[in-house]
Amino acid sequence: VIPYAHSPSVRKLSKIATLLLAKNYILMQQNALEELRRLLAYIQSTTGAAPLDLGAFPAAAKLQALLQGPHNEPPTSSSS
Repeated sequence: VIPYAHSPSVRKLSKIATLLLAKNYILMQQNALEELRRLLAYIQSTTGAAPLDLGAFPAAAKLQALLQGPHNEPPTSSSS
C-alpha cells in the first residue's frame, strides 16, 4: 500500500501501520545523518587542519556545528 496515494481503491493505513511507517522513516533519517557525520568527519580529516567553508550549504554548516560541539552556533551568511 502506498501511504500517500489518493485513489479510492487504496485503503488507509491502520494506526499501527502508520506508527511503524513513521518509526522506520525516523530510523532511516538517523542512519542517513550518522552516515553524513562520518563522511564529513572523514573529509575534514583528509583536508588537513583548515575547516571547510560551508556558508553556501546551511544544512552542512549546521551539521559541522553539531560535530564541533552542542553549544556552537553555525555561521550565518545573511547580513542586516
